[in-house]
Amino acid sequence: MAMVSCTQQRQESLLRDGDHEIAESRYVKAVELFRKALAMDPASPYGVKAAYKLGFVLETYFKDYEAALLSYEEFIKNSPDKARNYGVRKRIASLQLEHLRDFAGAQKSYKLLLDESPQGAEAAEFMFKMASAAFQQNNFEESRDIYQGVVERYPASELVPGARYEIGNTYYMQERYEVALQALKQVLREHPQSKYSIEAQFLMARCLEQQLNFSEALEMYEGLEGRYFPKQVLSQRIEKLRPKVRK
Repeated sequence: MAMVSCTQQRQESLLRDGDHEIAESRYVKAVELFRKALAMDPASPYGVKAAYKLGFVLETYFKDYEAALLSYEEFIKNSPDKARNYGVRKRIASLQLEHLRDFAGAQKSYKLLLDESPQGAEAAEFMFKMASAAFQQNNFEESRDIYQGVVERYPASELVPGARYEIGNTYYMQERYEVALQALKQVLREHPQSKYSIEAQFLMARCLEQQLNFSEALEMYEGLEGRYFPKQVLSQRIEKLRPKVRK
């Protein structure tokens, strides 16, 4: 017991020193100290704290997302605090989706979070991000089914307009332009004031362009002037189509 107590006292001291180094913006030294504390005993209460602190510094100040992920996983492995674990698991899922481009891993992580709390405050967000991860893997049908699940299971969510837009986008990516148009029209009907209404109109014009309906596509693009950004993208589409319509 004395050795355990001595080890934990040393870990506690290293954590304090690491926190001081962070306060002084000496992040390399802080990482060194947290790693020392973690290596002494990863499963002790101070080892668990060290794993989290190390992950946070690596993520926040070094943008070393792979190393941060490993530290967070070490934290989860040894932490008995379910609430803290839940928060760290969300960080892991976010890292996988937004920085590491591990879309399969992100989809799995968000599914586990969703299954754990299907009616929680963040459930719709987890499901939306699952769909996004599937989309990034070019699994468009699976992505569409998940986005549809957001619409059906969480109809009051602010994510519903985006989910409806992305449903249309999955059809567009599959070159099913007529079906995409119908799905995107639903965004305009159901959510005319949403930011996705503008995005839907642009994608509808892209569908029309792919169908060689240049006149209607141009009309729709021109109707977006002053409302769609980035402006140069819209200008390029208009400039490309005007000669075709004049012919």
